[in-house]
Amino acid sequence: MEDDHGVGRLSRGQRKAAKAAKKEAKKPSK
Repeated sequence: MEDDHGVGRLSRGQRKAAKAAKKEAKKPSK
């Protein structure tokens, strides 16, 4: 997993949204 250092300047909200999106993409959509 990349650190915010390598992801550029993402705000906390954006990081949270990206994390949630990744989690959703991992689990089967139902």
